[in-house]
Amino acid sequence: MLFNISGILILYCIWPLRALPINAAKHLGNTTAKYRWFAIAYLIFCFFLIPLVFMGLSFGGVAPVVSVAALVVTTCLLIALINVMQKRRPHLLPEKLRSWDFLPLYLRSLEPIDRLVCVPIDRLICTPLRKCCAPICNSKKAFPHAKVLKTGDGLEASSTTQASCAELTVATARLESHGATNAV
Repeated sequence: MLFNISGILILYCIWPLRALPINAAKHLGNTTAKYRWFAIAYLIFCFFLIPLVFMGLSFGGVAPVVSVAALVVTTCLLIALINVMQKRRPHLLPEKLRSWDFLPLYLRSLEPIDRLVCVPIDRLICTPLRKCCAPICNSKKAFPHAKVLKTGDGLEASSTTQASCAELTVATARLESHGATNAV
């Protein structure tokens, strides 16, 4: 109860902080809509791994916890400062820091992690279904974001980053009702 009341007092009484939880929720919702695995990864990371790391550090005493927390907070503040300066005063930054393009793709986008997570799951699910569902998986009407992969045995399988089994079932029913099951 005290945690909730203190959160309300901090986030409601300090007016610049009012938008923080709403904007954070919108950002997490948009990220989860684009990358379906992100919600589970977020829960595991924030509620299991981070507390586990700090609990493990606490066995070493106060100094390791304070050191790691100071490094994390300093890094986050530095990134936030660079982001604000990129938007408001980019001419004050060195040429290289005016965008994050100098970083590897996996440090500025979730797309490589999405491929790493979704391709094995897609192969696990689509491999048994590809003989019966290849026309449906490859249909641009059902999955406009799908990429057709040629397999070693001459069959085609769809590699979708956002399609689930439920979507496949719904798309199958939709295409069958339109008479487009043979369209590729």
